[in-house]
Amino acid sequence: MLAALGSLTMQKRFLENVLPRDQGFQSDYAGIFHFRFWQFGDWVDVVIDDRLPFLNGNYLSVHARTSNEFWPSLLEKAYAKLQGSYQNLHGGYISDALVDFTGGVQMQFSLKDPPPDLEDILKAASKSRCLMGCSTSGWMRNTVLRNGIVQGHAYTVTGAVKIPFNNRWEHIIRVWNPWGHGEWRGPWSDGSPEWDYVEPEIKEELYRKKNDGEFWMSYESFREQFSWLCVCNCTPTFLDFGDQRHTGWSVDRHINLWSPLLATGRNNWSSGAVSKNPQYFFKVTNHDPRSYNVVISLIQKNVEGMQDAQKLKIGFFITM
Repeated sequence: MLAALGSLTMQKRFLENVLPRDQGFQSDYAGIFHFRFWQFGDWVDVVIDDRLPFLNGNYLSVHARTSNEFWPSLLEKAYAKLQGSYQNLHGGYISDALVDFTGGVQMQFSLKDPPPDLEDILKAASKSRCLMGCSTSGWMRNTVLRNGIVQGHAYTVTGAVKIPFNNRWEHIIRVWNPWGHGEWRGPWSDGSPEWDYVEPEIKEELYRKKNDGEFWMSYESFREQFSWLCVCNCTPTFLDFGDQRHTGWSVDRHINLWSPLLATGRNNWSSGAVSKNPQYFFKVTNHDPRSYNVVISLIQKNVEGMQDAQKLKIGFFITM
């Protein structure tokens, strides 16, 4: 949730949707706030009071650095209410939180087996103002390595650029640790020798747009240190490699049930069993990936009151 929240703060159009502006501590203050989250195709309004968990002079939850800023703590409380408890916010997947905060479609890429055009995807996603996050593997959660990277931890991806470096082009990624501290200590980190070969005005610009806990790293180091990249946006324009001027997307939503025959009889993959599941038809008039794309997003909707229900892998086929 922290990494997703960090990404949310960098895109005001998403933040203002989750945190409606028609509220505050001014006149007629009633001690309540409301937040909006996306749940299975609809925006859900969550109302909370202004009481926050506090013990021995310290917050027990998310809080801002300034003493007069309360919205992160209140947003976390509303999200905890939506999910059932504060405990349910520990761990989880950054992709789920990004979708809940935006109503967008998320795509995940394995950094251990990435697509060949991952560099282009990162740059296009940054240009299209997508929300992005990444995560490290490791059974020992929150273990800090000697290079500054935290194992079993989620980060926010805040930018991707290509800059001239040493008579060639270098792809570098900007990443933020939601703890607000703890940074990468390898190539392209603060004070590393690579910056000595970058034009001063470019270095100043890239350094200036950086917060505490935020750092640059090379594309190669990014792939080595992180396991998964998640990209989320309301319109997946990054699939068109950032060309938003000539992009048109249409959205269809369908609610249906998978057949219990396949859910319980895992070995029964006959054509007869498959035909009992929902089927939809669509037509793609051009197969050029820079012209026409199709995104399919499947969501498992929990039974009401069962937030802890097991997440099942949903399979589907595309036939021609």
